[in-house]
Amino acid sequence: MNDIDIFVYRTVCDHFGIDIQNKTRRRNYVDGRRIYFKILKELNPVRSLNSIGKSLDRIKFDHATVLHHLKEINHFLVTEKDLSIKFSNILEICMNFKKQNKNIVFLNNLKYEFKPIREVSRERGYNAEVSNEVYQYKIFWEFCSSHS
Repeated sequence: MNDIDIFVYRTVCDHFGIDIQNKTRRRNYVDGRRIYFKILKELNPVRSLNSIGKSLDRIKFDHATVLHHLKEINHFLVTEKDLSIKFSNILEICMNFKKQNKNIVFLNNLKYEFKPIREVSRERGYNAEVSNEVYQYKIFWEFCSSHS
């Protein structure tokens, strides 16, 4: 587990008041794992489903299980308000943690940099007028070569 994985894991466990690594099929444990997988994928869209499934220490999931959880959580976020609120709170906390860190992820010898849209707009000379809401919640993955 890297720093981001550990932070997301602890945040999800704190919000649910459980340890999501317990091997049980109880609904609150499964929902916690679903949110954990969804947030890891939101924070790093290029990360493989296999590595997300293997990020927990005590229990391992294959890529198909992670994909199933990601599909299911989208349905539950629409239909269950309480779960949607928890997800939004946890995602905001994790994104703020991500912003405070180096914001660089290495994957398959390629370097990806995590930047807010406003910063990217300024660098590239695009329209830098981006609403505060978009600035706070959207992310942009800047692809850079591994030699830079």
